[in-house]
Amino acid sequence: MIGRGRKPQSPWDFAPELSAALRSCRSHFTFAVLFSVFAHLLVFAYPIYMLQVMDRVISSRSVETLVVLGTGLALALSFQAIFYWLQNALLARASARVDRMMGERVCAALMERSFRRTESGALALRDLDTVRLYLCGQGALARMELPWAGLFVGALVSVDMVLGIVAAICMVGVGALAVANSLVTKGALAEANQAGNDAQRFIEANLRSAEAALPMGMLPGLLSRWRASRDRALVSQLKATNRGGVLSSLLSIGQVAAQGILLGTGVLRVIEANVPVGFAFMATILFSYAMRPVQALVQDWEARQRTEESLLRLNNLLREVPHRPRAMLLPRPAGVVTFVGATYSIPGNAKPILRSINLRIASGTAHGIVGPSGSGKSTLLKLLVGNLAPTYGNVRVDGADVMSWDRAEFGRYLGYLPQEVCLVSGSVADNIGRFGLFGETDVVAAAKLSGAHDVIVRLPNGYDTLVGEGGLPSQAGSAN
Repeated sequence: MIGRGRKPQSPWDFAPELSAALRSCRSHFTFAVLFSVFAHLLVFAYPIYMLQVMDRVISSRSVETLVVLGTGLALALSFQAIFYWLQNALLARASARVDRMMGERVCAALMERSFRRTESGALALRDLDTVRLYLCGQGALARMELPWAGLFVGALVSVDMVLGIVAAICMVGVGALAVANSLVTKGALAEANQAGNDAQRFIEANLRSAEAALPMGMLPGLLSRWRASRDRALVSQLKATNRGGVLSSLLSIGQVAAQGILLGTGVLRVIEANVPVGFAFMATILFSYAMRPVQALVQDWEARQRTEESLLRLNNLLREVPHRPRAMLLPRPAGVVTFVGATYSIPGNAKPILRSINLRIASGTAHGIVGPSGSGKSTLLKLLVGNLAPTYGNVRVDGADVMSWDRAEFGRYLGYLPQEVCLVSGSVADNIGRFGLFGETDVVAAAKLSGAHDVIVRLPNGYDTLVGEGGLPSQAGSAN
């Protein structure tokens, strides 16, 4: 909730980790801009080539001049292709670097948040892809292109003032149509994205309940609810298409008309001002180059709206679940548990689930916690194992705050069975050994101690048998 007098947080106010990941790619962006400058300067090669062919080769009928000009153009285009390739390669590596730095962080945050409340993880992971591909791709390229629109128009003005002014007017007119098209469709597209995300969350959340929903005949109702969200998305998409249809048509026509106007103006200048014949054609080419940044900016506008939504969700996730630095390793705990004034409230809800819990559990003792449904039994256990942090007070093991323990190390001494029993996708050995936390000898010893060893070795691939989501047998069958 936004406090009184406080402005909403901008999605472009990056969370610290995301900002650090982007800063680590500074050299990638710097050299990408440098190669973009080289590539765009070579754009002038073709207009110059055409101007020289029209005014020198045709009049002199010199094949040798044409060969020299063609060779120069081929070299310029070759270097231009190399510079564009280097630019794209650098941005692709920047995108991969951001993914390597942020991927595990986002997954860890999703895992921690899933203990607190139900949330679709797939959306957040897609949000990371959307953000990094935009910031290290289309968004970066659009901003590298933008300054060149003025440069190309300026080149026309420097050669012929009239043509330059006409080109500027045409570019502003076409650009205005493009911006208007984006503005009238912005709201409808945002509604479509929101409705589509709601439908995706709904179906993902209920896939986990398929075992109960199908036998009890809930499928038609679930599909009806899902279809309602999808229909809202489709209606919004159609609204955006209808709103932007007229402007899109005018934009397509306007681009062709602008080039025709510029070519006609160029021909008049050839007739009246005695400028070179090739200059009229060169002007249309430079105008098309000047329009590229405008078109890129329009496409970027739509992508930017989607990225803002993804970036806002991603920033909220990273701020909601702060990064936990690796803590100093503590000695093996004896197991004395104390609750000191532990209180927990759901964020945004003033009424606490647990209030001022004071409790001491001695090492080596067994205790049962009983109470009606919703009284906070599960929350108490989540505080004990560190899945939730108390709103006030603290929970300690051997005098050390549970939240101060290194999570992986603390897990070596902890056994926890949640309300919804499940196995993690992986092999049987992975589930017992906690994905590498314990070695093979410890895995077998634990299985024998629990009496599960004989059952496991009779499985198709023994300890290497794969289990899928929810503990169901995997079709792959083996971890090898």
